[in-house]
Amino acid sequence: AAGQGAPATRRVEALLFDADVLAEAIGTPQARVMTLGARGIAMALLGRFEVTFRCCAEADALFTDHVRDAPWDHMTALHFYLWAALERGRRDEIALRAPPAFARAAARSDRYGATGAAANYANLAWLLRTPDEARRVLETCDSFWAGERYNLLAYDIDLARVNLDLSEGNGIAAARREGLT
Repeated sequence: AAGQGAPATRRVEALLFDADVLAEAIGTPQARVMTLGARGIAMALLGRFEVTFRCCAEADALFTDHVRDAPWDHMTALHFYLWAALERGRRDEIALRAPPAFARAAARSDRYGATGAAANYANLAWLLRTPDEARRVLETCDSFWAGERYNLLAYDIDLARVNLDLSEGNGIAAARREGLT
């Protein structure tokens, strides 16, 4: 429902309220973390990044401490947390959380998680260090998807590469990468 934007806000809030009631009745960390993640994602789609930041941070803590058997869901919440961190100007949070999340996901051969933690805006964690580090991690992400059809994560890798090109003062390369020239 949140994908419909602001006109769907009341419907989204009603659905999230119902989810919260169910999670409270179930009473498990798994139920609570799913509603927190859903709220965080929905709020990002509605442009309410303060709520996304808060909900996804709480979800990250629950996943880390109590719900360890859901790495895909954990990484999805972290992906939205990193987006919210960028929107709030919290590069420190991106630099703090993205590299260890990438390392954990890569160590368990979770290419979705590793790419989500290292591409798109999350790549700023490496770009803030050096362009070479940013490039290295993007090459690793590319290797996870070699030979596969273009997908959303490939877009995230490309977007990170555009940011890398721009950071190096290479607007022509960034424009070419995006097919603008």
